[in-house]
Amino acid sequence: RLPSRRSHRAAFRLALIASLLRSTPGTGKADGWKREKYRLLSNLYRSLAMGYRRELEPRLSTLFSLREIQYGLKVGTSAETVRARARQAVLTRSSGRERWARAFTARALRGADQLGDQRLRAYVEWTDAMSTLDRGGDDGSRLRRVLDEKGQWLNAGEYLDALAVLCWDSLLHGDTTAAEVLFQHRRERVGVEGQGGRNATVAAEAGLLARQGH
Repeated sequence: RLPSRRSHRAAFRLALIASLLRSTPGTGKADGWKREKYRLLSNLYRSLAMGYRRELEPRLSTLFSLREIQYGLKVGTSAETVRARARQAVLTRSSGRERWARAFTARALRGADQLGDQRLRAYVEWTDAMSTLDRGGDDGSRLRRVLDEKGQWLNAGEYLDALAVLCWDSLLHGDTTAAEVLFQHRRERVGVEGQGGRNATVAAEAGLLARQGH
């Protein structure tokens, strides 16, 4: 008898938690060329994870995120370490470990403040708010607050991803008016060539058009 899909999901979740537990010790202290190599690899895997997430490929995104975390935690105090902590929070929350997620987020925020990097702090708050909404932890108010207060520090892709997620949430709750407002905001924000063509954004807009009867 072949394993059920639920068994596959449970096995994947256990493997994810085990990988995160192996990544939780103190920050690494690599130096010299090795540190730069780890920074490069962490950023490379972060980009790949983000790309697959935007292409609606969560399994591949998770696998690359684990590699980002692995290398990001080896480089000592740095932006890569902060982003790795933020990604740990997202993955542990997706596995139902909310207390761990809050702890990782707090460490990431402290790291961003230690570096004095407003852009980095905005990224941590954005990832935390996105994952909280994704897990049904709030009604999207935290993500809206991040956009209002920290939107200037987010890059175009992050900002548009947040708008797409909020639009979907409004559509799922039957609030077409709120979704229309969000997508008008999105249209005003799209100034970067190619940003409007991502799967997540196109899917959300298609849902809005369907609700409008087009």
